[in-house]
Amino acid sequence: MMNDQLSPDAAAGDLPCDLAAYSGSGVRRAHNGRRTVRGQEQVRAIPVTIVGGGIGGLSVALSLLDAGAVSARDITIVDANPGSGRLDTYTGSLGHVCELGAGRYSPRLHPRLDALVTRFGIDVAPHVFTIKYQSGQAEADEFSAMDLTGLDEQASFYDALAEQLGTAKADRFCSLTGYEAIRDRRFPAAGGLDLISTHPEAFRSAAHRSGWVAPATGFTGLVDALRDYLAGQGVTMLHSTSLVAAESGPQGLDLELFTSDRRRLHLATEQVVLAIPPAELLSLRLPVHPRTFGWLPHMVTVPLFKGFLTFGEPWWKDSELDCCCIVTDNELQKLYFDTARRAIYFYCDSSNSNYWATLRASGDSVFRDTLRAKIEQAVGRELPDLDHAEEFVSRHWPVGITYLERGTPFDGPGYVRIGDRIALSTGAFTGNPGWIEGVLANASLLASELSGTSRGQVASRHVVTRYAKTTTCRHTGQRIGGRGHKPRPAVSPSRSQAG
Repeated sequence: MMNDQLSPDAAAGDLPCDLAAYSGSGVRRAHNGRRTVRGQEQVRAIPVTIVGGGIGGLSVALSLLDAGAVSARDITIVDANPGSGRLDTYTGSLGHVCELGAGRYSPRLHPRLDALVTRFGIDVAPHVFTIKYQSGQAEADEFSAMDLTGLDEQASFYDALAEQLGTAKADRFCSLTGYEAIRDRRFPAAGGLDLISTHPEAFRSAAHRSGWVAPATGFTGLVDALRDYLAGQGVTMLHSTSLVAAESGPQGLDLELFTSDRRRLHLATEQVVLAIPPAELLSLRLPVHPRTFGWLPHMVTVPLFKGFLTFGEPWWKDSELDCCCIVTDNELQKLYFDTARRAIYFYCDSSNSNYWATLRASGDSVFRDTLRAKIEQAVGRELPDLDHAEEFVSRHWPVGITYLERGTPFDGPGYVRIGDRIALSTGAFTGNPGWIEGVLANASLLASELSGTSRGQVASRHVVTRYAKTTTCRHTGQRIGGRGHKPRPAVSPSRSQAG
């Protein structure tokens, strides 16, 4: 979701010289041979425009450079939110590291992510927890030994499970995995089997529980290192800027952008890569193939919620809670006692996520009292030291996970061409375990395609225009430009939470 206030990162002085002239009337224009035509300025610009500045968009840019598809000066990244997308690290005043987005990975299951972490010198620490249950250890052992052969041939994970176990046992099976999303009948069977077989909290993933790690200072450090590297190579980054619309033009695609300080930009580009959640396509006006909307209505989004309590010292150390993850019977779902990071946190999805989001909006007092009661319920005893928390931080992700519902036909390599010059790169279309690994795989595939088909054929002109005089927007008919006039966005700016 775009921040309504101008981020310091988007200040005029931080923009590349080619674009600084368009950030405000007080910025002096660089004299580098631009020419003015009918009140518009033309500047050298970039053949490939990437929409989304999270790990997904940044990895596309990196893959393009690594593949030699284009040079750094031929890439522009349009980022509505100058944060880190689904990778969101909060660092407290006492040095606590709270991962409000993705929190850990397995080098064996996620080799591309591990290679990226190694490449940028990001230190990692072990992320291993003992799995316990508020109740149901015997049931978890029983479910773990079940033969689920053939389940992946079904459409719905839950329906196939209920047919084999009955509804009551199927519900219990899903709850004991710690992931409520698989209870949704739209969740595909193959995806459900992958989740319960690879996620370290699930009772059937014993073989995958060892070796998980987490960036020592948080995933945001990886995003910052990648962003700094790309900027240093010469990639142009437009922060706090949203894509509004695109239409076919003489140079490929004419893009209409909207900045957080309510200014319009127009870019002409040859290729657009959308590294955004698929649901955001509905808020954009794009020249897409008709078949795009054949699968788009079948996208399912799952909300997520993460909450952290931080402490000066891990008072639970050397107790039965030391480095423990409890799969609960209440709305917490998964409750972690992270000794190394001196924090207690929980991670839930679906209706439980909305439950905590609603409580959070009710005020700190109600939320903290409820949270303490739920934690003590899960542990089975009172925990007076919960009152000594230094901070409480949380985040609700209304669009946390995206996937195609069961039985939806889709033919694509992981990214999809939704228009003649528009590609959508998203973790929703990947067979890789973990959404980050998925977007990295898609970025590599997309870069290979562009390297093989577009080398020397990508646009040689890329035009940025600023309306010097009052005129009319060709998309909306609105009057824009002129002194004192601030245009209104034609549609809600897209959220850059890709990756």
